[in-house]
Amino acid sequence: MKKLIVSNWVSLDGYIAGPNGALDWILGDGRLAQYETELMAQADTILSGRRTYEQLSQYWSAVPNNPQAMDWERRYADMINAAHHIVVSHDLQKAPWGNSTIWPSIEQRALDALKAGSDKAILIFGSATVVQSLTNLGAVDEFHLLVHPVLLGGGTRLFEEVDVRMNLRRVDVEAFDSGIVKMVYQRG
Repeated sequence: MKKLIVSNWVSLDGYIAGPNGALDWILGDGRLAQYETELMAQADTILSGRRTYEQLSQYWSAVPNNPQAMDWERRYADMINAAHHIVVSHDLQKAPWGNSTIWPSIEQRALDALKAGSDKAILIFGSATVVQSLTNLGAVDEFHLLVHPVLLGGGTRLFEEVDVRMNLRRVDVEAFDSGIVKMVYQRG
């Protein structure tokens, strides 16, 4: 059965995007790039909301033709561009990024069929509304939070609309040189 993993950059006060969707607070370092590449190598499916899908597809589909792209970006682009992309959207008409499927909503039957696939994971980046829905359904197997040493004071919260209690078990924690702390939790 496929594992469903939420992986998000998050501020210390719980935001995954600042006001107006700002991401200018994100820190990058070599360890973060290594972690993201290792995580992507474990997956064959990306599940996201429309905005995240559009941001990811715009950036990563351009990397192979970008002469300034770093080596790790090229490796990552090969993997993410080859993945199956599922975008949850009520209004998106076309999803042209590689092998993409549009889900107008999250239905338990479709989710169960997706998770019943190969042993490669399903990753979710950003997509707060999708994360909240899946968390409320009890469908998330792991949360990978990359906590950045910044307080944003506003923006998009990762767990704003979560209305279930879920006991979690910490399985990994690592401090990066940039000040980012990676914390990995599984359902307890």
